[in-house]
Amino acid sequence: AVPGAASALSALRQAGVGVRFLTNNAGKSPAMVAAEFEKLGIDASTSEITTSACVAGDYLSSKGVEGSYVYVIGEPALMSMLSERAGVRPIGGPDDAGKSKRTLQSEGHSIATLDPPAGDVSAVVVGADGDISYYKVAKAAAYLLGNPRCLFVSTNPDPAYSFAPRAGGTAPTLAPAGGVWARCVAMTSGREPDIVCGKPSRSLGKHMLSAYGLDPATTCMVGDRVDTDIEFGRGAGMHTLFVESGTTTAEAAAAAGPEQRPDFIAESIAVLEAALVGEAASD
Repeated sequence: AVPGAASALSALRQAGVGVRFLTNNAGKSPAMVAAEFEKLGIDASTSEITTSACVAGDYLSSKGVEGSYVYVIGEPALMSMLSERAGVRPIGGPDDAGKSKRTLQSEGHSIATLDPPAGDVSAVVVGADGDISYYKVAKAAAYLLGNPRCLFVSTNPDPAYSFAPRAGGTAPTLAPAGGVWARCVAMTSGREPDIVCGKPSRSLGKHMLSAYGLDPATTCMVGDRVDTDIEFGRGAGMHTLFVESGTTTAEAAAAAGPEQRPDFIAESIAVLEAALVGEAASD
């Protein structure tokens, strides 16, 4: 846990400042994220948490595809969010785990033999998937090629994430994230995503401001990555605070290009509590 984070968030709430949490992780539901916060001693309600899977579900809901099939490359939490928020019928995901090129060959893979038919699949949604395979990428691309009206949704553009081994293992390393699989599907199908739901997408910025009734002039995006968090905040017209809780240094943040350079830089989110105390003292 980041020292002072829980105290700073509590101070913000006591001062009447609304707090929202935003993650590109489509593999966890808001309830799962809230449970992780609880382990760290941080109070967070599911209504305060937005994942890229939530945004993907809301996007599909806005397209009026309720009741249709949606082919998913992703984890169970993503499938649940799509079903819950858009009323669609997710297929693929864990059900296609373990299938390979040989499976495609045995199925006589072609657009004409897709089950369900391409015309019945309204969207392909691609997120992080620990069981990604040749089969899943080929199936997703086939649905996009077989139905020009099929929506292509990428949960996030992240190329990698920090993969932490089990206790007693070696130091964390990088592993492929959801953006990699979205690029695989895009290159195979020749189609670009209709929407990218995660940071730094401007579509996400519009969604967040509208969904929570936020005024960008009085909203500050806090994060430890300039290429996602800070770029997202700047693109949405928010104030931005970079904190050194990730792998990016303060020096690198200060030297970032205009779209990724934060308004403020601090060691951690704990600075917000100190700022509130200082403001109260000056009143």
